[in-house]
Amino acid sequence: MYSMKLKPETRRYIARCIVNKSGPKVVSDRNASSDYASFYTPDEGLDKLDFEIINAWYWTDEDPYAEMRKKSIKCAEVLVPNSISYERILRAAVYSQNAKDKMIALGFDRWIDVEPKLFF
Repeated sequence: MYSMKLKPETRRYIARCIVNKSGPKVVSDRNASSDYASFYTPDEGLDKLDFEIINAWYWTDEDPYAEMRKKSIKCAEVLVPNSISYERILRAAVYSQNAKDKMIALGFDRWIDVEPKLFF
């Protein structure tokens, strides 16, 4: 997904569509392993996410604590128990052509975006 090229309201709409598909899920407002993470249902969680930080190209800060906070928020997660069926995966994003070639070799037959600047 080309999230950096979309308007913030479009990114939120896409996120809401993904999260509101059937099946149980939990949204964390930052890296789920963080001691400061909060967990929400999809309906309330997407409104708690800081999309400005999540979609920022850089999250460095002169204040090391602010930088750690931004880095953790950048890693907000949608947690899905067990697995996601292959039929529900519409596309993938990878960091290099080599990674794309490996996915194709493994049998991935959906759209694959090569986005070397995305944070993985």
